[in-house]
Amino acid sequence: MTGLAFLLIAFVQDKPDAAAELKKLQAEYTRERDAFLNAVRAAKSAEERTRLEEKDPDGLFLPRFRELARRAKGTSAAAMALLTVFELAASRENGDAMEGALKEMVASHLDSPRVEEMAAAVVHANPHAGLDALLRQIGEKSPHRGAKAAARLSLGQRLLSGESKADRAAEGRRLLESVAKEFADTSYAKPAEGRLFQVDHLQIGKTVPDFEAKDQDGKAFKLSDYRGKVLVVDFWGFW
Repeated sequence: MTGLAFLLIAFVQDKPDAAAELKKLQAEYTRERDAFLNAVRAAKSAEERTRLEEKDPDGLFLPRFRELARRAKGTSAAAMALLTVFELAASRENGDAMEGALKEMVASHLDSPRVEEMAAAVVHANPHAGLDALLRQIGEKSPHRGAKAAARLSLGQRLLSGESKADRAAEGRRLLESVAKEFADTSYAKPAEGRLFQVDHLQIGKTVPDFEAKDQDGKAFKLSDYRGKVLVVDFWGFW
């Protein structure tokens, strides 16, 4: 056996087990997170709680998961580590770190099922042009229908949120319509249909959809019965 061959074999044998390393890091994070939350709950004052919250372990573990993803690039453990980075960054509203994790996921793990989880979660992130661009890539290039649908749904909802410009709103509508029609067999179709219904019927200036109900005496009525009148509708119940 040549010296070079021996070195190559030794390198393979000594290469860390990424899955085991990830499991160990996840367990360590869980312990630290649980201890942190217990300490915050037990705080005797607002001042003590504020001091403890400055020691949130998310910020300490985020770079460790990111480093593991870098070293284990190309493995399922790396994809899981990137998802964790994304989630920790989201909890800290760190748009740049979220974009970095999603960008690496798209570049190196586009075929991973973790892409769908990320794409679905982006809808809750603060406005960030880099995240929107990555959602477009997933919606177009992912080999998985679920990931495509999740990305299009998240991007469509983001483009329609707030004071959207006409071109953004138009793109958002097209994306939601594509999810409702082309991905009707996925769990993302109903939310897309619901958001489109909101846009078309539940905005200021729109006609309220008619419905039928019963009053406190059990008498049936329709909302349209009161059209043209000043009406206060009070919805209440026991949950």
